[in-house]
Amino acid sequence: MISRIARTLPGRLSAKRIGILLTQVLLAALVSSAPGWTASSPGSSAPAMVLSPTAHVGHWQKGFAFYDRPEAYGAPETAHSLQRMRATGANYVAPVVTWYVDSPWAAGVHRDAATPTDAQLSAFIQRAHAAGLRVLLTLHVDSKDNSWRGFINPGDAKSWFASYSQMVTHYADLAANQGVEGLVIGKELVALSGSNHTSDWINLICQVRGRYDGYLTYSANWGSNVAQYRDDPLEEFTHIQFWDYLDYLGISAYFELSKTDEPSLDALMSAWDDWNRTRITPFQAKHDMPLLFTEVGYRSIASAAVHPWDYGLQSRLSPQSQATLYRAFFEYWSNVPWVAGLQIWNWEAKPDAGGPNDTSYVVQNKPAERIISSWFGLGSQLVSDHSAPTVRPVRDYVPRSCGGPLYVHGPGQNTPAPPAQPF
Repeated sequence: MISRIARTLPGRLSAKRIGILLTQVLLAALVSSAPGWTASSPGSSAPAMVLSPTAHVGHWQKGFAFYDRPEAYGAPETAHSLQRMRATGANYVAPVVTWYVDSPWAAGVHRDAATPTDAQLSAFIQRAHAAGLRVLLTLHVDSKDNSWRGFINPGDAKSWFASYSQMVTHYADLAANQGVEGLVIGKELVALSGSNHTSDWINLICQVRGRYDGYLTYSANWGSNVAQYRDDPLEEFTHIQFWDYLDYLGISAYFELSKTDEPSLDALMSAWDDWNRTRITPFQAKHDMPLLFTEVGYRSIASAAVHPWDYGLQSRLSPQSQATLYRAFFEYWSNVPWVAGLQIWNWEAKPDAGGPNDTSYVVQNKPAERIISSWFGLGSQLVSDHSAPTVRPVRDYVPRSCGGPLYVHGPGQNTPAPPAQPF
């Protein structure tokens, strides 16, 4: 059977990659009555092969994180940028709002000059909806001393959570008032998301549930370069114990996929398969919930697959490496039935953002944008551009301890998703 499949695919595939693809085909056959293959000519900018893309990718949340100077959130010209984003086939945008701590040990969070105002954020949300995009409002905390947020570990955790809860509930109210579809209540707060703080997170989630009826998730850190060991202290997503109080599992997916520069597509597919078999599938099976890749990003450098998370890594320019990494992501994950979508890091307001000589994560005006657009545009014959992007929550309510059951949005669920905003 593998040899028959190999004859139908363009190019040369390794036996291991064919095995990976065969596994995905068989899995897709269990969840779709009409799986199939779609191929493009070798050497084209589109993916060389897609596993029954319209059976699942068309229903994904397909979005970009918007992260820019605060005035860009409210600028009228941002409307054009959001329309261009929509033209890629995206159906979601994730505006990032950052508050700050003065140090990893500080007892509270606060706004900064780099934080968009409520008026700027509200204007952004309104323009996103007008462009036909749904909104996943994403809350970040950074340290003023440039320490990674995963190391924020205040001496007075009670005061910290009281301050943080005020921040999150403030944006839950704003999200409710603006009709925001989803809210990421935190990201990569590794030192504060362990079992000793589970009750703090549950209390926060229940506060949000009482004032906001959109869906909730958390963006958990993928791990570290010691993740091959049994217990990686930075592998946050497997350590969190409050997932069942949320609507989606969420992973900030900067998984290391190579030890060498510019790995082949086959090598990247194999690396994803290793992570999936050993870490991600067991995690999803434990919780039996849909998974959002809440942040996926690669720089335009040769070493992008080695340390995807390292925004300061010195490496030579390689726009093609970035494009290949996105192609590998979509080819591997496109037919995993419990994946609900992704948010790509990142998109900026300027029309000339990115470009051929840029080494940042920005995908605009680069080969990666074409690859992403070719995948985001799939599935249009199954899902009208004017219909609500469908998602598949496995659970239809959150625990009753939050005053529930509180039903979530999704096809076949008790509370239908709201209609998409008009174009």
